This record gives sequence, structure tokens and C-alpha cells, in this order.
Amino acid sequence: MTPLADFNDWNATFIARFTAQRGEPPTHVPLSARRDAFQAGEDPQAFADRVIVAQPLPVGWKIARGCLWTTAFGGVLLILLLAIGTILFPSSSANTEAQAVEAGLANVPPSAPVLPTEVSYEVSAERLARAYKENEVAANGQFAGKLIVVTGVVHSVTDDPPTVELATGADLQMSFNNVLCEFDPTWRRDIAKLGPGRMVRIVGIVKGAYQGFRPRLVRCSFN
Repeated sequence: MTPLADFNDWNATFIARFTAQRGEPPTHVPLSARRDAFQAGEDPQAFADRVIVAQPLPVGWKIARGCLWTTAFGGVLLILLLAIGTILFPSSSANTEAQAVEAGLANVPPSAPVLPTEVSYEVSAERLARAYKENEVAANGQFAGKLIVVTGVVHSVTDDPPTVELATGADLQMSFNNVLCEFDPTWRRDIAKLGPGRMVRIVGIVKGAYQGFRPRLVRCSFN
């Protein structure tokens, strides 16, 4: 084998080694440098490794390395800025929590009103109607919101809600300021048995006057 053929084989081994390690052919390594290494008896693979170490990274690798450094630095900087913002402006998170608490409280349904359980007055339908006819303000101050027992004669019965109207005079046909007693639907069966002229005792909570002159009781029951 001629020296030229030996060099060609040596150079082919060098190129294969260099390309495998760097991912690109050794175009930047002068042919004269290769011949000098060949003539000096240097192993082609060892020469390739030495050249790879001595050669700088290609432009593509430099760009990639720069991008990695930039990304890493940017991530660290962002974390630092977030930490500083949390320390300097903690009120924003506190306000958010306060708003969440307020929203939660706003969704809590109001508690049911406390209903009276003790009877405050026992009056006749005629007396109660006369009090509201003479002075509605004074009558509300005395009776409104209180649990009372009212006695009287049934004038009429209506539905939706079940209501018993108590007469306030001798003539059952007069209903100008009769007392209205509203019952829950559970009392409908009992109310259906009533008729005009029947004497009854009804317990209920006074809710003022309907149309300004007709006393009105709610949540009624029979006493």
C-alpha cells in the first residue's frame, strides 16, 4: 500500500471519528495539519479527539447555549420579582381573602325572624277593629307584632290563603272594618267546617291593618 493510500485510510478514520463526536465534518481542520499528524505517526482517532477539544463550539451550539442561559436567568429573575412583590404588597392577597369572606357572608340566608310565643292581649274583634279605626298609629304601637287572642263571630271564609273574617258589628253583612285572620293551608280542613254566625277564638300575630282600617292577623290557629 502506498503512503497516499495509507493517508487516505487514516484521514477517513479521522473524519469518521470527528463527525461522530461533533455532529459535523472537520471542514475547518486543514489538510496540512492532518498530514503532519499522519507523518508524526499520531493515531487518527486520538488526533480527532485532540482537535475537537482544541476547537471552539460551532455557531449553532453557541446560540443554543446562549438561549439556555438567557432562559434560566429570566426564570430566576421572574421568581425574585414575584417574591419581592409579595413582600412589598401583601394587601392584595389579604383584600382578595376579605372579598371572598364577604361574598360567603352575602350568600348566607338571613335568619328567620323570632316569632312571639306568649299571648300579649285577649280582645274582641269589635274592640280591635275600633282601635285601628280610631288611630292606626296608636293601635300598631299597642298590637303590631304581638301574639293575641281575638274572639268574635265569623262573617265569612275565603281561601288562598285560608282566611276567616270576623264581624265587628251586629249586622253580619257589614264588613267595612272586619278583622282578617289568615291561616296556614294546614288548617284548611278545620276552616271548611265554619260558617257565618259561628263564635270562635283565634290566636294570631297582628300585622297591622289591611287598607288602613281592617286589622289583619297572620299565622293564626284556633284557641
